[in-house]
Amino acid sequence: MDIKVILDVLGYVFSIFLVGVALYSKGKKTITDNAVKYINEAEEGYQNLVIAKGEKFDYVVDNIYNLIPTVVRPFVTKDLVAIIVQNVFDQMESYAVKQADKIVDKVLGEPESK
Repeated sequence: MDIKVILDVLGYVFSIFLVGVALYSKGKKTITDNAVKYINEAEEGYQNLVIAKGEKFDYVVDNIYNLIPTVVRPFVTKDLVAIIVQNVFDQMESYAVKQADKIVDKVLGEPESK
């Protein structure tokens, strides 16, 4: 094979790889943004009911998974969506705890150490 042909093929493969990375990054951001929306919806919708945590989690994962185009679903599994949703929830929970700690510190008159 000619070196020019090899370099052309490598260029095409690298371009396809970069497009894939860009699409993944954009898709993950979209999933993350929608995760926040659906987590809040689940909390509001189930706040007056005694519902297992798993049902709210499934609600969020199912709604986000349904937003994913069918042709992309083989590459973005429900398990991957569940991992992303759990990470978003953990970040939201961590932020809420920090804010609650700040409020408690202000009410008790303790200096902020964070």
